[in-house]
Order: sequence, then structure tokens, then C-alpha cells
Amino acid sequence: MIGAHLRKGALTAAAVLALSCAGAIQQAGADSPPDSYYLDCAHGDDGSSGKDPGHAWKTLDKASSVTFRPGDRLVLRRGTQCSGTFTPKGSGAPGRPITVGAYGTGAKPEIAASGAQAAVLLRDVQGWELRDLDLSNRGGPPAPSARRPVIRSDTARAISSGIYDFTSCSTSRSCTVRS
Repeated sequence: MIGAHLRKGALTAAAVLALSCAGAIQQAGADSPPDSYYLDCAHGDDGSSGKDPGHAWKTLDKASSVTFRPGDRLVLRRGTQCSGTFTPKGSGAPGRPITVGAYGTGAKPEIAASGAQAAVLLRDVQGWELRDLDLSNRGGPPAPSARRPVIRSDTARAISSGIYDFTSCSTSRSCTVRS
């Protein structure tokens, strides 16, 4: 009887310890430093880690497959053009936006959607900051009621004031995001 009581007490203590450790691990993940990811559409490799310029990813599809966390950043190599649509996952937090920008030297990196739904498609996300990019969405003429925006969002929170500013827009199909 005493042995059964001790075993039950030990199991209870083990369960409490396991739950405490799980909470500490979860908290440690929430407080971990933000990550930086690199995208080089000319010379990258989607099989790489994306964690430094020498191991940059190659495609927007790869970058779109990652769930970003508050404070993370994705930087595109200057002087390159990425074809397609960037559809990010994850949301920033107050004071910790997820940023997309440029690295290296040369012209701003371009995301060329070539008539797709958008160059950047913000769906079910918020807290993103875009800067130092050249976004375009040129293609064949759209249907009379169709639009080809460079940035499209399903929620105003994703693109609220201050997350991106356009410095030049020749048409609704080509814009440069602020430096």
C-alpha cells in the first residue's frame, strides 16, 4: 500500500516536472532571437539553409514555404530578379515586424510577377515591412475588370500605415518600395 502511494506520488511529480519543462521549452522558443534568411534568385539553391548569403535560397516558392516569426527578416540579393509571387506565412508583432529587404550591392532586387495575381500576396498575415524592393506585375493586358496589383492583401492589418511606402509607381503594375 505504501509502495503504491509512493509510485503514485512519483508519477504525479514526474508529470508536473514534464509539464514545467514543456512550458520552459515553449517559452524559450518564443524568446529565441529572430532569424535572417537570404534569397538569391540568380545563384541560390533551395536545398540550402537560407541562413547566410553563401547558402541562399533560389526561389520565391521556397521563401513562401517558410513560416516567419516576429522579428525575422528575408533579404533578397541586389541586382537579381525573382519571378513569380511571394506569398509569405507568419505574422509580425507590435514592435517586431517581419521585414523583407535587400542585401549586397547594385540595383534593388526585383520581384516580377509577370501577370500573376500579385508580386507580393499577403494572405492571413499582419506585421510585414517591405523595403528596398522593385515590384512589378507586367503581363498581357488584363480583362477589362481585372487588376494586376503589385501588392495584394486580404486584410488591411497586413498593410496598415507605415508597413510600406511607394517612392515611385509608373502604373499600378510597377512600383518601387521605399529605401
